[in-house]
Amino acid sequence: MTRFSPDLCFHCSCLRANLRAHSHSTTRTESNVRRGIGRIRQNGCRLLILQLDRELWFVIGEIKLMVAWVILIYGLLVAVGGVMGYVRAQSLPSLLAGGISGLLLIGAAVAMMRGSFQLGWWAALIIALLLLARFGAAAVNEFKMMPGGLMIILSIIAIIALLFGRTAMRA
Repeated sequence: MTRFSPDLCFHCSCLRANLRAHSHSTTRTESNVRRGIGRIRQNGCRLLILQLDRELWFVIGEIKLMVAWVILIYGLLVAVGGVMGYVRAQSLPSLLAGGISGLLLIGAAVAMMRGSFQLGWWAALIIALLLLARFGAAAVNEFKMMPGGLMIILSIIAIIALLFGRTAMRA
């Protein structure tokens, strides 16, 4: 949350009057800050706009990093799950599917961290949806908490994190 306070930049008196009305106890979220930038630009204070943009980009960067870490952990758990399926049941398809899916998710997380956020985001979303569909379809026939229920829960958490990150950036 960004709080307008008198210690921010005040170059013009009309801007000072406009912000003083909001500074007593009003807090604004980043989406409100974006809506308010149009009014601030009319008042001519460029330094305040840069301050608010810097704070907004910092928050967006933190959200992107959080989503990338969630996907990285999800990818590691998927890969470990594939190895566990192979060790317990000697299932080569489990090893291949878990390993490939896990590596693709880890690659998507690395892409998100390295600047290709859109590419990594879409790849992670598609893989998470495919894993959710596969384990959800298996749960319809016979529900087992391990590995099906765990994969459903992890996939839903990953999808929620991806969608939360997307909506927070668009606000």
